[in-house]
Amino acid sequence: ITHELGHTYGAGHSSAIYCDPGIPYNPSQDPFSIVYENDAINDCIRAEYGNNYDVMGHPRLGHMSARWKDTLSWASVEENVENSGVYTIAPLELQQNAIKGLKIPAGKTYSQGGNTFYDAIYYLEHRESMGFDKGLYENITNGVIVSIKSFDGTDYYWNDTLLNINRTTGNSGNPALRIGQRYVDPFEGIFFEVLNKSATKSMNVSIRFP
Repeated sequence: ITHELGHTYGAGHSSAIYCDPGIPYNPSQDPFSIVYENDAINDCIRAEYGNNYDVMGHPRLGHMSARWKDTLSWASVEENVENSGVYTIAPLELQQNAIKGLKIPAGKTYSQGGNTFYDAIYYLEHRESMGFDKGLYENITNGVIVSIKSFDGTDYYWNDTLLNINRTTGNSGNPALRIGQRYVDPFEGIFFEVLNKSATKSMNVSIRFP
């Protein structure tokens, strides 16, 4: 019911990209391909309902991702991060007024119907084992989840897509960018590095632009 209610409000599905172990997903090589369900992309597969940490993906009780909470104005997200610096992300589950996600545009820009689009927009979020997300494992709560929405030539694709950063099996059970890890964006060389976790359970993340 929660999943279908999300569609009613305007949220799409939360998908995931699964790559062969040791092969990072590179959206700049074929950014439009992720719109196709179960399409092979450079040894990677996109699963329509593959995000196990979003009620709009795997059918479990839990919170929506930062992208959908941003779309529905249910959470404060730092819009269009374009400057290098250290950013703090509060747990997505908290009700307090705090930044609960980062929104980072990358790649070329396109103009369509008076609007500006990017090749991709990254969403970074942090989750804790609390409330509807009770029971999340430490491999999630000790890191930052990275998802992407891509431009399909006319608009952003409807689905949110989880990047399975540490994929070692055929599921999204270990996707978080953990403390000390870095993800380098293939479009422009932007990198995200998780620095540490504060006493208030917020994550400090370094964003660097070339």
